[in-house]
Amino acid sequence: MRLLANNENLTLTAPTGGVQYGIPLKMGVVLVIPAMNADEGQPFTGEVQGVFVDFPLKGGDTPSYEGEYAYFDPTAKEFTVTKPAAPDDKPIGAFITEHGKQALYLPGIL
Repeated sequence: MRLLANNENLTLTAPTGGVQYGIPLKMGVVLVIPAMNADEGQPFTGEVQGVFVDFPLKGGDTPSYEGEYAYFDPTAKEFTVTKPAAPDDKPIGAFITEHGKQALYLPGIL
């Protein structure tokens, strides 16, 4: 066995419709933030772990940024504090304050 990737970013194949830089999407159970644009079927680098700012937040949501769960709505392509209906009812990370900025922590754990 040998290490293939460190799980901070991965090289994946763009799904139907391709991907756009910075627009989050779910690929199966994996939440991915594309680090580049890519057409359908092309390889792209996607961030799957880290602390992010300037993320799409559901209108009306007001996280305290003190570690509450963050969820992802794959249809609206936005993050929310509202737990969605099953089967996508698991949090994907947490809303935190990092270096004085309101941020989203994605641990990369499914």
